Amino acid sequence: MMEPSYKRIKSEGSAETVVKKSRFIAYASVVFDELSAKDFIDLIKERHKDASHNTYAYIVGKATKTERYSDDGEPGGTAGIPILNKIQQYGLTDTIVVVTRYFGGTLLGTGGLARAYSGSAEEVIHKCGTAGFIEGYLVSVEIEYHFHGKVSNYIRNRAFGVIDEIFTDRVIIKTLIPVDEYSRTVDDINELTGAASKVELISEQFIEMES
Repeated sequence: MMEPSYKRIKSEGSAETVVKKSRFIAYASVVFDELSAKDFIDLIKERHKDASHNTYAYIVGKATKTERYSDDGEPGGTAGIPILNKIQQYGLTDTIVVVTRYFGGTLLGTGGLARAYSGSAEEVIHKCGTAGFIEGYLVSVEIEYHFHGKVSNYIRNRAFGVIDEIFTDRVIIKTLIPVDEYSRTVDDINELTGAASKVELISEQFIEMES
């Protein structure tokens, strides 16, 4: 099975836990740069102006990763780093987790705080789910009508999936092909059509792998 090029959470979500009367509300979201990460942090801070703390950690970037975290007034190393460690443990990037705390009146100690923030981050990551992605190309395959059945079936059976089909004087099939399989796929299509196909690379994209 192909290894993913990178992983992130599947979708935005939240989860709440209570530890010794302190409420920990964890939020996770997909972010692709530091600006969108900061916007998400500001959104949660605005939503929870009255909270004791709004701590966070995020990782963005694929080839080169940027990591940031904040304890937001909690004792050093008890919030931001445990959240960041949990994101790292799942091998995620383009992911942010913000954990809001409403103090319940009982001190948790540094170890208790670290466990609470780590557990909150893990719970929201579980709730959102994770997805793996591989590098790929969005491709158009232009063929004569009489090749449509063979080429369409080949693309579907290869699990690339037919994204779109355009029928004019010829047929254009749009599909996503993993980078590592591009050359072989083009060769196979040329063989199926007697080299009468026109394959064009439209753009580079990341393809979500099946769970």
